Amino acid sequence: MVSQSGFSIGFKGGYGYSQYFFRVPVEQVVVPVYQYGLVISQMNKKNFGVEFNVLHTQKAFQEKFNETYFKQVTINYIEFPILSTYKIGNKKSALVLFGGLHLSVALNVDSLIEGTPTEADTSLIQYSPFEYSNWNYGLGGGLAYQLILGKNVFQLQLMYSQGLQNLFERDYASIYRSLNQNLFINLTYKVSLEKRGKVKKTKTRLPEDS
Repeated sequence: MVSQSGFSIGFKGGYGYSQYFFRVPVEQVVVPVYQYGLVISQMNKKNFGVEFNVLHTQKAFQEKFNETYFKQVTINYIEFPILSTYKIGNKKSALVLFGGLHLSVALNVDSLIEGTPTEADTSLIQYSPFEYSNWNYGLGGGLAYQLILGKNVFQLQLMYSQGLQNLFERDYASIYRSLNQNLFINLTYKVSLEKRGKVKKTKTRLPEDS
């Protein structure tokens, strides 16, 4: 049996929902988003470990003005989460806890406008030109059910991230806080790269008859 400790590498992908916390309330609808990317992890024999990800992650919000008119902004990021991990369970199946930090760099912005505004449909958010911080950092955490079959590691994850960097420049007269909030369900597949140690066989010589 392969030990659960050691080095592993793989990929993850998932689906979730995104919104932003605005200090001045903005009427929103949560937006479906996705993420996927590379996973590298290391775990010791005491069930503690560290995991590094390189992910394509979406963060988004949709401002709802009325039943027929809304504006949606989706920002695509390259994200670098660094997570501490702790396993509760045995070598084949376990619950894994995650907690750590992430740094995100924006790639591009996709916008969607649907409906026709009225004179009463005004916003505190400046959409044109859309000026925003192109990097973000924050906290993240979650849990996963893990199953190991030989060298193959499978995980079903529930992960939450909270941005700590404002999307927009602080403005006491309008938007003072603009912090991202994401919730994802991910599937992860990894391959253990730990080598199994070979057991040396020793021969026992029987005493010769005199």
